[in-house]
Amino acid sequence: MEKLREFYREEFLRFESGKSREAGKMDNAIFLVSTGTLVLSINYIITLEDKKLLDTNLIIFSWITLLLSVVMHIISYYCSKKFHIKYLEDLNNWAENDFKGSLKNIKSKSTIKYEKEIMLITNLSLIFLLLGLSLITWFTILNLLF
Repeated sequence: MEKLREFYREEFLRFESGKSREAGKMDNAIFLVSTGTLVLSINYIITLEDKKLLDTNLIIFSWITLLLSVVMHIISYYCSKKFHIKYLEDLNNWAENDFKGSLKNIKSKSTIKYEKEIMLITNLSLIFLLLGLSLITWFTILNLLF
């Protein structure tokens, strides 16, 4: 029975780590685009220092939203670390009970809460990124046309 328990645990952890890697790739992409856009837009403003800029509030607001995206990403990273530790504890408890009950029912209330918080924070990070990109695009169009 112990070998079977270890086999299921290893299989499940392999499956969960695959899901985590895919989510991590998305988080890294959001972080990379947020920071890259922030740096490139600052560089763009520096090159236009002699030109009178229109609607500078747009670029300032876009920088704020991009910084919020980066901060949300960092918070999401730390929350997901907490989530995985709690989830592994739930898995251990499930294994100690000889895998009684459904796999869907092994998550404790706190694990489900962490999972929802991570999804919310990640979605907010994506929303701030898209808003920041939109504002930078609008700012650039306004200043290139006039």
